[in-house]
Amino acid sequence: MKFIQLLPVLSCLLLSVTPALARDFRPATYMEHLTAGDSSVKECYVIQTTAGVGYTVQSSEDLTTWTAEDSFYGLGGEYLVTMRESTPAPPLPPGTPPAVRPPPTTNVSLRMNRTPGTAGGTVICWASLDDGGPRKVRIAGEMVAGWNAIPFYAERFGDFDFFIMHQLPTIAPPVENSFLGEKDTAMLASLEENLAAMNQQVTDSVARARNAPLPGPAAPGSKRFWRILVNPEIDTDSDGSPDWSEFEIAARVAAGTVDGTGVLIPGVTPDPFDSDTNGDGIPDGDQLDGDRDGTADRADPDSSDNTAFFPLGPIPRYALFPIQTDTGASASQPYEVLQINDKGRVLYRYATWSAGVWTSLADPSSETSASAYAINDNDVIIGKGRYQLSADPEYHTNLLYYWSSPQAVPLPVKQQADINQSYAGDFVYPYIMAYGPTRKTLLSNDGIFTAVTRKWTADADGSFSEKDVHYSTWTLPSGPGSLSTKGQVAEEMQFHKSPGLSWNFKPAMPATGKVFAPNPLPDLPFQPLQVYATPQGILAFPETDEASSPKLFTEGAWKDASLYRHATDMSDDGIAIGRSHGNLTAPILLNGKWVDISRSAPGLTGIWTDANVRLTNTTPHGWILAQHSPGSTDNSAVMLPLRAEGKITNSSGVVVKTAVGVDDVSIGSPTPGDTVKDRIWIMAPKGGPAKQVTLKSPLNADTPLKLSGTGVSFGGTDGSVTLTQAETVINLTAESAGSGTDVPLDLKFGDLQSLSKPLGVKVMKRRVVKATIHLVASLVDGMAPNPPNVIPNQLEMKKYLDDIYGPQVNATFDLQVKPMVNLKWDIATSEDFGVSDPNDLDSVKPGNGMLEFVGGEALTLEEAIIDSTLRDNAVDINIYVLGGAAMYGVRERNGKLQKSTPLGAYGYAMRSKNVVFIDGDINLSWDRYYNRDSAAENKHCIAHEIGHLIINYGHPDEGGGPAPLPGLPVSAYPDRLMTGGGKTKRPDHGKLLVKGEWDAAELWFVSRVLGDN
Repeated sequence: MKFIQLLPVLSCLLLSVTPALARDFRPATYMEHLTAGDSSVKECYVIQTTAGVGYTVQSSEDLTTWTAEDSFYGLGGEYLVTMRESTPAPPLPPGTPPAVRPPPTTNVSLRMNRTPGTAGGTVICWASLDDGGPRKVRIAGEMVAGWNAIPFYAERFGDFDFFIMHQLPTIAPPVENSFLGEKDTAMLASLEENLAAMNQQVTDSVARARNAPLPGPAAPGSKRFWRILVNPEIDTDSDGSPDWSEFEIAARVAAGTVDGTGVLIPGVTPDPFDSDTNGDGIPDGDQLDGDRDGTADRADPDSSDNTAFFPLGPIPRYALFPIQTDTGASASQPYEVLQINDKGRVLYRYATWSAGVWTSLADPSSETSASAYAINDNDVIIGKGRYQLSADPEYHTNLLYYWSSPQAVPLPVKQQADINQSYAGDFVYPYIMAYGPTRKTLLSNDGIFTAVTRKWTADADGSFSEKDVHYSTWTLPSGPGSLSTKGQVAEEMQFHKSPGLSWNFKPAMPATGKVFAPNPLPDLPFQPLQVYATPQGILAFPETDEASSPKLFTEGAWKDASLYRHATDMSDDGIAIGRSHGNLTAPILLNGKWVDISRSAPGLTGIWTDANVRLTNTTPHGWILAQHSPGSTDNSAVMLPLRAEGKITNSSGVVVKTAVGVDDVSIGSPTPGDTVKDRIWIMAPKGGPAKQVTLKSPLNADTPLKLSGTGVSFGGTDGSVTLTQAETVINLTAESAGSGTDVPLDLKFGDLQSLSKPLGVKVMKRRVVKATIHLVASLVDGMAPNPPNVIPNQLEMKKYLDDIYGPQVNATFDLQVKPMVNLKWDIATSEDFGVSDPNDLDSVKPGNGMLEFVGGEALTLEEAIIDSTLRDNAVDINIYVLGGAAMYGVRERNGKLQKSTPLGAYGYAMRSKNVVFIDGDINLSWDRYYNRDSAAENKHCIAHEIGHLIINYGHPDEGGGPAPLPGLPVSAYPDRLMTGGGKTKRPDHGKLLVKGEWDAAELWFVSRVLGDN
């Protein structure tokens, strides 16, 4: 936070960034006195913007209430905030009229680029001023080099206000220039005539691009504070790649840098205003990699940080099972919890726990001296035990033993048959006490660990003594043999992960660490707690938050990995556990955001949500060991991650595995944020057919998980299902539970029940929605009918709707398509439809602007369609596919119909009438510019508008509807059916409905579906 005090006005500037990203987007700023156009002198704060970043200037008089002064889009130039006027403007000479700038006649937006190759000239693209169609021409004039620094240009010349986008990637020239009408010809002539003037303005502005004229200052003598809010998440084209990243990639492409362009797929060019630059139907955000970390921008938790690279994806929720440790005071008493392995087995000093079953570790002697230290993911354990060297009780020692399984007899770790010659002495206890190695890898999965090598030697007086030789790496036998392998000598105690990754540290101050991968890397400036081999490099976590930021070794150096600050351990998919910080207790890092244990394990109460809970260990597949403060016999718990994936057989007989039927807001959320809910929700169909869902969790035969729920069935004899593998397809139906009810599922390990409720089902009865599609052609006076360009096929449309609404809200459609009906439309006047060209009234015939049945009564649009015999009152939904220009005001020019004042939609829904209107005139929509499948567009539009009837108005990406996603673009949730239309160019539109939308649909079904009870 930075304050600038200006006397006597006492103004200040506060810089803040939202959200917090690894990259600091706060702009460089400085103060400057500038002369305005009226010769006054303003004291200004100059802001150096970043192209593609949004800025909002706010002011306050009390630092409590803030008023937005201006919002603007950064384009890499400077922006001025006027804070006070130091010298007023001189008075105007008497009688001098103020300068008045006439209003523009025509606005024109276009793109300009240099012609690629050696052909020369400039390529220009725009939407035709004559008919709205695409136009592309190449002119002889050249753009100066300064345009590279001016991605957006606006200026008035003659009758035209030009708004010019200049992108660094080139535009392919046309084979031949487009045919131009009267208005396009006039516009192009003006542009060519003034290109030299534009070039000069661009050249002059490169050195200092600023907003002009200067904004007005604060009132004289007032006390004012200022701040700038920075938004780096703007994604204008909703392709999943932020604008600033696409501008930077474009700059690298233009400069021909050799450090990579950030493009994952050849042919993709960065354009913040075009979501699919290569026209392959895949958003550019799925193919661009702005920070060059190997993860596409859409899937990147932070596209400004190449140390944050684990792809976003479906996140887990956790079942928490408390471990009952009051099993009796004997050698079987577990005593102290150490760690958990990837089979879900928890290691204690004297026993293991798995799914509620205790297994005591066999002791190598009769003195109960054994003590476990570490377990790997193969259930192999190492620990200490007493070894008697001879019959003489004086000759004994503590050495390392290993258990090949928790049930096995322990064997000493020795190199030779004569154990006296070389064995692994007990060394671990001091590290347990001093460094808490339960969070370090003492034993790798391939049986490697470091130990002090010892042997007995004969002294000069004839006695024997135990000698420490040195630290060495040891490898346990992989088979039934009892001999271990002693490897290379180690300078310090080392911790191992397989294959070939180990590390150590020096406890001296300042602390340092050394990583071997397998060769030594440069020293770390901290003692490493955990180290991981990742696709992007070696990632190391420090012992304490205060030590240093975590580090990633990439491109030959250690680099700060700030996303993992607070982390203590991490699974293979990048989900980390961490130290409590801020207001978060026992936090877990999910999709780039730390969340509290009450969010990751929903439904917890009691001690497992208080501030004394900590997460001490996680495994490659995500098991977590949780501990409460010592003093309770029940102070440990296992957290099991669960994911759910819909699995359906569609009407074509194809099995589809998607997120359909699972609440994407709560569990499939691919974007960091606070908008996610807590529980995984699955729709449970009442009355069939059974719901197929794939449950994913790191289970095995030794960790059977039983699922059950009141009034629901998974097909077992008692309605339950037991999971014993990592991926299981379940068949779920509702038996006695009432339609519309929510049922949290019970999860059990044996008789041990989960304290959290990560899974829930929404029960929905079987419904059949009756709908009629009416095809409506329009005609004007005596002209021929203009039918819809796209006529839905009855069977295909039913299949499309059934595949969406069947598996998600248990509703199928009884669908009929009625024959074409012709409606007459009188030519509208400009007053009726707001024709924007006042000079074109002669071509607009007067009329009443009404729809009429041919030979029938004159009616308005709604009257003609909704309140006429065209309406089918025996169905739940009437759908009208309108042809011609029926959704728009119309006018006639040169014998052809043209639209004016569009409604701005493919379709719209009227909930009060249970009516949907669809634009069947696809050829007049903007989709033709992108060569989209008109039939697919039409089907999606109908399904989407039906969603507005069944669910409610509003788009989640725009903050509306029952399950909004405020502040997140549609690109963040491309699978949602109810996202705003026209935001992405995906060949397969989103179809996902979520829990909040299911709830709204249930209410609509009860109140609106004919015959529902």
